[in-house]
Amino acid sequence: MANCCHGGCDNCNYSRIFDSLSAGRAKWVALYTTRTLIDGRSHESPWAKIFPSEEEAISKEEFVRRIQSLPYKPQMGPPSLPQEVSAEEIPSKEAVERLWGCGLEKPPDEMTPSQLMETLKRLTGEPHGALWSDFVKIFHGP
Repeated sequence: MANCCHGGCDNCNYSRIFDSLSAGRAKWVALYTTRTLIDGRSHESPWAKIFPSEEEAISKEEFVRRIQSLPYKPQMGPPSLPQEVSAEEIPSKEAVERLWGCGLEKPPDEMTPSQLMETLKRLTGEPHGALWSDFVKIFHGP
């Protein structure tokens, strides 16, 4: 999707995917911190906001606290998940801790943004962004 013009071209593999920068609701989990598209627009992943910088690692405890403090935004998730969640409802500590250690034999004490993104890319098999259904499989399996 990094090289997509978001013009809905007939021969484009991404024409079925809504434009991520003008969508009313998120349609996938970005597996990058910042991405500049070929038309010049850029997108910063909400994940990026939890890290102080591109190279600085944070602890598991800080990861949990920062994920839980992100502002709620409705998403277009898989049909099995509730579409409307209260803005006051934050992810549980257990859920965020599970994300930290997902797919890792021995979760690290600290993680950088690139380490987190590479882990998510490996687990989802997607190079740029994972559809919600693919992201959920990380926790529940296929």
